Amino acid sequence: FLEKHPPIHVVEIIENSSWSCVHGVERWREDCGCNSGMHLGWHQAWRRPLRESLDWLRDKAGEVFEELGSCFRKSPWEARDGAISLILNRSRENVDRWLSEHAVEGLTPADKIKVLQLIEMQRNALLMYTSCGWFFDEVSGIETVQILQYAAKVVQYLEQLPGGFVEQQFVSKLERVPSNLLGNAAQVYEKFVKPARLDLLRVGVHYAVSSLFEDYPRDTGIYCYTVQRIAHDVYEAGKLLLAVGRIRVSSDITWNEEILSYGVLHLGDHNINGGVRVFQGDAAYGEMEQEIRWAFDRADVPEVIRLMDKHFGVNNFSLWHLFRDEQRKVIHQILDLAYKDAEISYRRILEANHAIMNFLQDLSAPLPELFTTAAERIINLDVIGLFEREELDVGKLENLIGMAGRWQLKLNRELIGFRASQWLTSAMERLQEDPRMENLDITGAVLRSLKAQNIDLDLWMAQNIYFSMGESMYREMKSGPSAVTEDALNWAAAFEELGNQLRVHIM
Repeated sequence: FLEKHPPIHVVEIIENSSWSCVHGVERWREDCGCNSGMHLGWHQAWRRPLRESLDWLRDKAGEVFEELGSCFRKSPWEARDGAISLILNRSRENVDRWLSEHAVEGLTPADKIKVLQLIEMQRNALLMYTSCGWFFDEVSGIETVQILQYAAKVVQYLEQLPGGFVEQQFVSKLERVPSNLLGNAAQVYEKFVKPARLDLLRVGVHYAVSSLFEDYPRDTGIYCYTVQRIAHDVYEAGKLLLAVGRIRVSSDITWNEEILSYGVLHLGDHNINGGVRVFQGDAAYGEMEQEIRWAFDRADVPEVIRLMDKHFGVNNFSLWHLFRDEQRKVIHQILDLAYKDAEISYRRILEANHAIMNFLQDLSAPLPELFTTAAERIINLDVIGLFEREELDVGKLENLIGMAGRWQLKLNRELIGFRASQWLTSAMERLQEDPRMENLDITGAVLRSLKAQNIDLDLWMAQNIYFSMGESMYREMKSGPSAVTEDALNWAAAFEELGNQLRVHIM
């Protein structure tokens, strides 16, 4: 690149300077006054003590890193710097290649895990200093919470290595970090950071609960973990659902793994109770499954829950312990039945009172709120549903939009516009492949109906397809051998009208 584009300017970088702080780089370590300007009266006095706290943790991690550095061929710091290849490619082959280059020979599987944990500890120690964590106004903001989560990973790896338990000391230092909202950073750590900590047991919890709602394959990836199903049995009794199983959970990053056993009871709706523990052998697993299954078959829910406590102790869980994305997915599945029941009720109200609503409208009398609520819900659902089908019933669309206008109902213009834009793009693609007059008329009629309701559409793709058709098919219809036929003239006129709807004019 430099051979083809040689440098033409020399730029001198002034050390300890930044574009967003007139005090140099104090915005990343001092209460210098530079902030977003959004929170009058707030301070950033948290920056210095937070940096001092993280520096302390970094140094603790560095000491352990050097003490255990005999597992590296050369300097452990050189191995850390070379770990970028691990981050870019976590495949087993690449990790083995990196280990052969940076680690001593003859490592046992446990030694390899320790090496990878050391490197990952140092990676998170670097991530603690991510710029955005210091840039904004408050220590409880999402950016600073994120760097505290990196710090929590360092603490977690120190606990897994001979570095010992440093969390209590670290949290005591965070108590000296003031917050504008929550007292101090220790409270931020307890409220936002610790609940987000992840280990093999927590991954097992997530798998156990979500397995009630998702049919996992034998091997499945959950973020940076791989879960292998060893046993999974599901039992049903009416609304009750019981799952008992055994899995192997392994980290794709550190190769650490554990075999876990679990039991989870779904009582219906959002009520879930379960437990997970490290696998304690076939005999203990068989006893746990037999006892819980016996109580479940008798529909003795209190006894099932008591047995969960007996076998899993403090390692019990609920829907709250799912990862956030999966949590929302499961909640949506749980609520789906309630939504369908509500839709059936609303539809019955609308169908039973359609005539009286028209009568009240003719009298200029106000419609009952219950009727308008039901009608708005059903009409919006039906309009959106039309645009989710390839074959759109234009007559039904016009009827639904007509009812909405007659009863002065609120349409969900944003969602309808989004779905209609997707349908329009697909309709134009079909028209390009099959330019029959029927397809042209349907597309134009839909656009006219939506325009009458002032529904905004994303026309960009449709306009481009129209322009492409205008350069080929339209010109053929206008000046080709068949241009004088009535069909060609009608098609060209309809195409021009469609262009008016799309705000495209072919010269």
